[in-house]
Parts: sequence; C-alpha cells; structure tokens
Amino acid sequence: MRRLVNILERQSAALLVFGLVIAFGTSSPETFLNGSNIGNIARQISLDAPMVFGQVVVLIAGGIDLSVGSVMAMSAALTIGLQPLGTPVGVAAALAFGLAVGLINGILVTRGRIVAFVATLGTMSVVRGMVPDVRSKSDPVNDNKPA
Repeated sequence: MRRLVNILERQSAALLVFGLVIAFGTSSPETFLNGSNIGNIARQISLDAPMVFGQVVVLIAGGIDLSVGSVMAMSAALTIGLQPLGTPVGVAAALAFGLAVGLINGILVTRGRIVAFVATLGTMSVVRGMVPDVRSKSDPVNDNKPA
C-alpha cells in the first residue's frame, strides 16, 4: 500500500493532467477531442516548447533563469524589426541575441560567482529595458496597411 502511495505522489502532475483531459473530453467530446482542437493545442505548445525544454535543463542542473521571458520578447522584437531585411536575417539576429544573453548569464554565474537568481534577474531587467527601444525603431505589425 505504501508503494502505491509513493507512486501516486510522484506522478500527481501526470494524474492531474490525465484527469483534466478525461473531464473536458467527457463534458464536450464534440469540441474538445476532435482533430482541429488537438492540432490547435499542439500549435500553441510548439511556440513555447523550445524555451520550456531549455528551462527544464537549467532546473535539473539546480539553477534558475529568470531572463527567459524577456529574452523571448526581445527576440520577437528583433525578428519583427528586421523583417525588411528578410526573415532569415531576423531569425538569425534573434538566435544570436539569445545566445549572447545566455553566454553573459553563464559567465556571470560561473566566472563571476554570482548566484544564478541574481544574475538572471539583472539580465532580465536590462533586456526588458531594451525591448521598447528596439520596438520604437521599427514599424508596428499592422494588417490594415494599404497595399
């Protein structure tokens, strides 16, 4: 009996998700468990999945990275701002920016011996402060522009 309790304690998150799928699936099976909704959920997850997998590696290693959201916002701003130069340029700039911030965070934590929480909190603040400046230099995304 104790072994079953231990298994249930370790798998509580998976059991909760499974229970929610069962609850929503039985309450509205015609809309929740159809192909278009499953595809929509997969599409929405795919945007955050690379960031989440990277964060999982950091957490497993015993660290924490608070700058992830700000770096993602800045990467999006760079990609949008550099669209006139082409999508590959924007994506390359966003990846280079993320790599640079990650390198800075890594150097601050390993060489500077700053606690990861404090180091990434600082880089989060710096990057968050850069986003409005980058966005103000580019055209807003607008589908209503005249052709």
